[in-house]
Amino acid sequence: LYRLSKWWQRHPLGVTAGLVAVLVGVGGSSWFTLRLADERDRARAAEQSTRRAAAFTASLLEGTGANARSPRQVSVRDLLDNAVQRVDEELNDDPEVALQLREALSTALHSWGAVAESLKVTEAALADARRLGPSGRVAVAGLSVLMGTVLHDLDRRDEALDWARRGEQAWRDIGDPAEHAHAVLGVAMSLAGIGRREEALSVFREALAA
Repeated sequence: LYRLSKWWQRHPLGVTAGLVAVLVGVGGSSWFTLRLADERDRARAAEQSTRRAAAFTASLLEGTGANARSPRQVSVRDLLDNAVQRVDEELNDDPEVALQLREALSTALHSWGAVAESLKVTEAALADARRLGPSGRVAVAGLSVLMGTVLHDLDRRDEALDWARRGEQAWRDIGDPAEHAHAVLGVAMSLAGIGRREEALSVFREALAA
């Protein structure tokens, strides 16, 4: 110990540099190991969510075949309404899976003209996305644009413009040019819907230039 102390005093810079290098090496190795473990856990969680979503989707089709005992033929709206109800009942404990399904359901309901129902599902999907924190950021952006469209179709034009602008800002922050251009068009449509045509034209030009 005495000799080690003497040697340290004679070569303080070399010993310190060596010690720092060892500590950095150990720390870097630990950080890399933790990073790998984190990525592995994320991959497993994503795979589990995908499997659960697939199993849930497949279960929706059970009993809908031609040989199924049913008093009437199952319609698309029946399937959609049943899916909405079951997501509410079975998947509220898993916002990641619920979000995937609600995003698809809100878009499908809107396309089939069930606008009021689409609004409810979109609101629930937004709640799911926010529960996910930073990982739900892209979903929040897309759903904000959809919310603007749905509210516009319900003649709630001022609210529609507010949501369209939220979506535009969200995509601007994320930095996705294609999605941002789509969101800008949504803002323009909302402005036109409340009679602010000059502003709408200006925004349209911005979208075309993007």
